[in-house]
Amino acid sequence: PPPADAGGGAAALSGAAPPAAVPADPDRLFVMGCDLSHLSPAVQFATCSGGVFAFTLVYGYLQELIVVALCGRKLSLFLATVQFGGYAIWSAWL
Repeated sequence: PPPADAGGGAAALSGAAPPAAVPADPDRLFVMGCDLSHLSPAVQFATCSGGVFAFTLVYGYLQELIVVALCGRKLSLFLATVQFGGYAIWSAWL
């Protein structure tokens, strides 16, 4: 019998062929598993930018919750400084 893992994982064990790769279609837009290809470019842009805005709001809320509830506002200035420094480094690098 072949070794337990011959480099092919479960497909090698079962003898099944690996799934064929689906060719990428540059005209299709998938965001988080949702197909937005049928929407106009303006609606696609509004949907994507609205998603970025919504996730930024959630990120800010959770960050404030951590600073206020868990740290008692003791580390808020430190966190803001580290975050600003990180953004400055990324913007200089990019």
